[in-house]
Amino acid sequence: VRWHGSWCPPSPASVVRCYVPAGTDIEDWRLSPLCAPSVEGVAPAMVVTAECDPLRDEGDAYAARLTAAGVRVEHCRAEGMIHGFLQYAAIVPEVAPILDDIGACLREALA
Repeated sequence: VRWHGSWCPPSPASVVRCYVPAGTDIEDWRLSPLCAPSVEGVAPAMVVTAECDPLRDEGDAYAARLTAAGVRVEHCRAEGMIHGFLQYAAIVPEVAPILDDIGACLREALA
């Protein structure tokens, strides 16, 4: 696959440009909550990251930032998984327990 005239995958910034209008500040906290000036007082969170996801480090950093701000966080790292892995639950058996964890977290939050 050719990306932008080379054999290298696109940069994260160029991928973001596929989803937001030109001229949008890609560091706006509404696009990435990691960019928010403060995360104190936000709702408890479950952050699920995939080991082989190019966005993994941002997810890890967000979970750490929430924890540092005193927010209750459950952080799950899905080893060996790629970006978007949750959609493969029907063919990747390792996804089911993670979906169960997500469901349990939601049930607890909404109880």
